Amino acid sequence: MTIVEKRAQDVYQAVHSSEMEGQYVDEEFMVDAKEYIFGNIDIDEWGQRVRDRVRRKLAHA
Repeated sequence: MTIVEKRAQDVYQAVHSSEMEGQYVDEEFMVDAKEYIFGNIDIDEWGQRVRDRVRRKLAHA
């Protein structure tokens, strides 16, 4: 299995887990996920983007 395949599998599992818990994944998340899958950003950058997005959404709620 290549690193791209492994990352894609990990993202799929994360999305599936979220959906099973009644949550949803937005388009911005998937854009960042694709950046991670193809190695354009690392896991730390992806995590930071997710945290920043959640903070912005909570600040406007």
